[in-house]
Amino acid sequence: VRVKKLRDLGNSPMQIRKILALAGAKPGQIQAAMEAAYRIERQESSRQQKKMLRSLTFAGIILLACISAGVILQRIYAGEPGEVSPLQATLMPGLAEALNLNTPIVQYGAAPAGSGSNQCPRTASQAADLFGGHADAWSSPPNSNGWVMIDPGQANTLYIPQGMKAAYIELGSTITLVEISGPVTLSNVYYIAISCP
Repeated sequence: VRVKKLRDLGNSPMQIRKILALAGAKPGQIQAAMEAAYRIERQESSRQQKKMLRSLTFAGIILLACISAGVILQRIYAGEPGEVSPLQATLMPGLAEALNLNTPIVQYGAAPAGSGSNQCPRTASQAADLFGGHADAWSSPPNSNGWVMIDPGQANTLYIPQGMKAAYIELGSTITLVEISGPVTLSNVYYIAISCP
């Protein structure tokens, strides 16, 4: 129980080991506590991955619905062959941007100046400060320990700190979910989900 409380306060297993040693715990107690700490860490990591996958699955469903709506509207409002209706001209460019048709450019290990933190942001403004982009594009899905950025208006350059994972949907002949671990800098990003440790 004590290990879980220490873990809930944000302590890593190594910090928990030091705290217990300073508190005078015996080697056997420390070993048992470390096993519990690593088990809790694995469970938390598994939960975060499941939450991120659910968020991205939901986003993928929305994206597929948008693609389907675009195709249906294109068929409904199509004029003569080769002619583009005003509705298509309005809908399709925005849809292409919202679907993140451009693949992000990944640069591993590259960190912008002042990007030393790997603490999970608490507000959209903190998310923008840590990761990049604009605060109004960031949101934290309920019951998750992560952030989602959707900014169909412009490509963003984002930084994912060490210990965090990011995922984005890549569209080509198929829809692919790409997951990467920080530290990494991504440019040309319209949509991304980030999971904190």
